[in-house]
Amino acid sequence: MTTSYKIMCIEAIVRNTHFGRGASRQAIQKYMTEKYELENGRTSNLITRAIKKLIEVKLVDKEGARYKVSDAGREEYHAVTNKEKKKAAPAKKPVAKKAPAKKAKAAPKKVAGKKAAPAKKAAPAKKATAAKKAPAKKAAPAKKAPAKKAKK
Repeated sequence: MTTSYKIMCIEAIVRNTHFGRGASRQAIQKYMTEKYELENGRTSNLITRAIKKLIEVKLVDKEGARYKVSDAGREEYHAVTNKEKKKAAPAKKPVAKKAPAKKAKAAPKKVAGKKAAPAKKAAPAKKATAAKKAPAKKAAPAKKAPAKKAKK
């Protein structure tokens, strides 16, 4: 789904506004290139055009080198984002209800058969590792004893 530069600019201003001061054009551009993966060279002209149009329509106010979203701009931004959320939500719900019911019945049968086999294999492996560790301990003290005799 493509989002218009108008909505992307408003979103960037809303997200980057610190303590009600607004957001600079550079901050808006940086936010948009990171979130929407846009190219810096091509987007700078499109962003400035979109901001100018937003100022003309009075959705954004310019204060010095910073831009603030007006009340009308906030309402439009929230209206667009709410529509997108409503469209996405109903599509996910029916799929989620049908799929888990079928998978839940099939999964326990397969898992129960697999768990019994690995448990038998794991037990002999532990015995083998325990047997290997015991001789290693006996060998270590034998080496230390001759070293002490050599020092005397």
